[in-house]
Amino acid sequence: MSLGISLSLYNKINHLKTNVNIVRKHCDSNNDAFISVCCNDIKSHESIKDLKINNLDPGYHEIPGNTKLGKRIRIFNCIHTSLKNCEAEYLIHYHADAYALSPNKILEIIDEMKIKNAKVAFRGRGL
Repeated sequence: MSLGISLSLYNKINHLKTNVNIVRKHCDSNNDAFISVCCNDIKSHESIKDLKINNLDPGYHEIPGNTKLGKRIRIFNCIHTSLKNCEAEYLIHYHADAYALSPNKILEIIDEMKIKNAKVAFRGRGL
């Protein structure tokens, strides 16, 4: 089973670095997960390029974020972009300022999805 981690952010680089560090150095399993990142802030890409990620994409970074609608469109685009570039059998997405401290809970959800033949699981909505 291959696990892909899709992360999206605007410019919270320290959060992204922490997430990559957790996956690559502190997880007993799946520390080789495919990590796909979408960062809409082009100025932040220089700080990201040396991280041990598999894919970095700016998404459609020219979406204005000065209105609530613009921010939502930019967030959706970033989530979509990071997911579509994630090459793995099972994908999980979260924003870079959230943390999955252990893959065990993620793997439990995947096991339950397999048993129930579920294709998608959502936070708060179940399988």
